[in-house]
Amino acid sequence: MINSSRNTDVEKERYLQLVNEFLCPMFPGTTVLVKSFSAPKSKNLVSVYENGTQLKIKPFAESSYVFFAWRSQPFSQQERNTISVFNEVMSILLDQWDEALWRYQANALLPKFVAKATTSNWKVLTYVITTMLEWSEQTYEGQRIAFSVGVGGRAKFEAPEFSKVVRHDFIKVVSNGFDTMMQCGLDGKVIGHVTFSSIDSQKLLAPVRYGALANWSADGRPVVCLNRNGEVLIFIDKELRFAKRRGLWRHFAHETNIKQMALGSTKPFELTIRKAVYLTALDVAFSRSGGCIGLVKNGKQALMRSDKESDKGVVTVRDNLQNSSDIKSSTIRALLGDSRDFTSVDRRLRQELIALDGATVLHHNGQIQAVGSILRVPGGSTGGGRTAAAKCLSSFGMGIKISNDGYVEIYAPGDPKPRIAFG
Repeated sequence: MINSSRNTDVEKERYLQLVNEFLCPMFPGTTVLVKSFSAPKSKNLVSVYENGTQLKIKPFAESSYVFFAWRSQPFSQQERNTISVFNEVMSILLDQWDEALWRYQANALLPKFVAKATTSNWKVLTYVITTMLEWSEQTYEGQRIAFSVGVGGRAKFEAPEFSKVVRHDFIKVVSNGFDTMMQCGLDGKVIGHVTFSSIDSQKLLAPVRYGALANWSADGRPVVCLNRNGEVLIFIDKELRFAKRRGLWRHFAHETNIKQMALGSTKPFELTIRKAVYLTALDVAFSRSGGCIGLVKNGKQALMRSDKESDKGVVTVRDNLQNSSDIKSSTIRALLGDSRDFTSVDRRLRQELIALDGATVLHHNGQIQAVGSILRVPGGSTGGGRTAAAKCLSSFGMGIKISNDGYVEIYAPGDPKPRIAFG
């Protein structure tokens, strides 16, 4: 039976604050309507509406009201489960609200939410995440700390408690955060040290630099990584699932984003190309180098390029890899070797090329037309240089802007706002 005592304006206002400040940033492009509506009969904390692009959300099973959350791309099942866990964990604050401390209390609860949304063995993971968040604000011998912890297995010998070990400074140097890692058992004990050899991380749904950690997280073994930028990354089932960066937790729905990169077109870019471009955008986002990528639809290549100096294409003749004699273009051709197929280029080289000042432009079939191209952007463009370039490129198919702080925006033709955003 619905509890009418839950139908209070004060509780609604508090719940809306929690959702807007901590949940919406996790799912870029999500908006919550300020007005509440009568709750459906279902006790589910999250219910699907309007083909998955809208959700009815409420903090308690007995709540007599719901709010509508919506965005242009549908919410995946994984995302809906994550939002349900958010409501389950964070709703405790609504009955213990302190106007002066609620944000602090919410931040203290978020590691538990992230852990529960990642694995059923969430208690040890919560402690590991909390420890890495504390270390993100510390230094060791004057340097920011980089450290990784994998959670899985159990001790086969007498082993020290993780909670006791991390109180000592010496432990902060036994992982480099990328290819060496401490292993913590499901019982909360330190059970080993893992050193990774080179692996094939070309197709992993995680930044390529962290491929070894993501690969270890197979079969439900979570990995927590603190990098030297003070970011905390959570890997599970061979993919990046959460990251705390720029002061907020972010959730990553890779398959959803790749699917939505079709941009509703009846003739979308091939899935292999969309995935390669998405993964490279993810790599650049976590390298903090920034970049810009354009994909050109079939039939629009001629409008893009300049084959001679007098042409007015967006890509100048000097930047056109096909026939430019410029030293930069010649060098890039040499670096790429025999193939200019973007999907076959190693992810590490793709990341480095995107980091060049200017835009990387790809044909619909994945062929690289230009790298580090200073585009001829129409006058009156709004936003910064990368935003203007991405919007310009979107008119030919798709434009992607990757900010230096790691935020990614994907623009579709004729849309002044990003269709997809993550990071």
